[in-house]
Amino acid sequence: TKHARLHIPLQPVYYFRFSYSGALSFGQRTIGLMNYTGGMHGDDLNYLYHFDSFPLPVGRFDGALKVRRTYVRLMTNFFKYGNPTPGPVLRVKWPISSENSEFLDVNGNLRIEKKPFEDRMRVWKEFDEKFNRGF
Repeated sequence: TKHARLHIPLQPVYYFRFSYSGALSFGQRTIGLMNYTGGMHGDDLNYLYHFDSFPLPVGRFDGALKVRRTYVRLMTNFFKYGNPTPGPVLRVKWPISSENSEFLDVNGNLRIEKKPFEDRMRVWKEFDEKFNRGF
């Protein structure tokens, strides 16, 4: 995104996409979209925080709990060390983003990908260049 591109020269940027869809995906469960894959905007919050006001039944061995543990570890590592993967514990090294737009896809398995939503982002970049010259 433009926001990430503007920050890359100034400081480390750890770009990610939360694409997991599971038992803690409140938005999808609430509006009946569990048949669609991928996370919705804000669904990652239920994997990071526990909300008593919105209890979600989750089985003891549900995959969503593993994703929650991993996601919490990534975020707490970032808060503590300034690096979400400071050691080899998670079996993946979250790269600092660069112009090739590497990012971490947080799903059932963590994987490094490049250029999220490339076609969609190209449309927005062209729109931005056309209407926001000089910004």
